[in-house]
Amino acid sequence: MKNLKVRKAAAAELPEIQAIAREVIAARYPAFLGADMVQDYLDSSQADQEFVTHQDSLFVLMEGTRIMGFAICFDDFVHVMMVRLDAQRGGYGSFLLNWCEAAIKERSHHTARLETFTSNSQAIGFYRKNAWVEVKRDAEDVGVFARIWFEKELS
Repeated sequence: MKNLKVRKAAAAELPEIQAIAREVIAARYPAFLGADMVQDYLDSSQADQEFVTHQDSLFVLMEGTRIMGFAICFDDFVHVMMVRLDAQRGGYGSFLLNWCEAAIKERSHHTARLETFTSNSQAIGFYRKNAWVEVKRDAEDVGVFARIWFEKELS
């Protein structure tokens, strides 16, 4: 990890960001959502559209000229955050999450928020490792879309 910086995503980068997201979703999400549901989601183009909808709040983590990850971060909320598969577990996610926290604090918020699926144990472990605290959890009878909400006090 060297020469890391986070900046606003350019419109021309949307196809690469969408490709990274599709790759991460296809590789990681079947474990907790099921392969059929994930494929249906990817086929619907809903994932791609999410980045178009939130382009004003889309930021990329760059290492030199390579996009290593991205986040949609607005107000006090980290809406989406992903790191490309070949860079996961290399500190990029923590770097990007720390950047989001600083951006949220810069917007005069004292608490940052995010959510994930209760069955996404990799994400839950990552957020806990980065000092985020669980504040709410859906009942398990909600099914695969059950969510867990995290917050972090920003000092």
